[in-house]
Amino acid sequence: MVLKTYCAAISRSASGVPGLDEVLHGGLIAGKLYMINGEPGAGKTTLALQYAARREGRRHHPVCDPG
Repeated sequence: MVLKTYCAAISRSASGVPGLDEVLHGGLIAGKLYMINGEPGAGKTTLALQYAARREGRRHHPVCDPG
């Protein structure tokens, strides 16, 4: 109960990837660093591309700006 209350009190930004938002209790917390790891073929790159494509589709700033 305390964890749910704490998670609900934090402002989160939906990633646009439903499964990721579920695991993260509603989305990403601004200013936090997230590391995604797993075995080869687990879907890390696919997840990152889905996230980037959905953010681009919502006209947010790019995920990475090489300068």
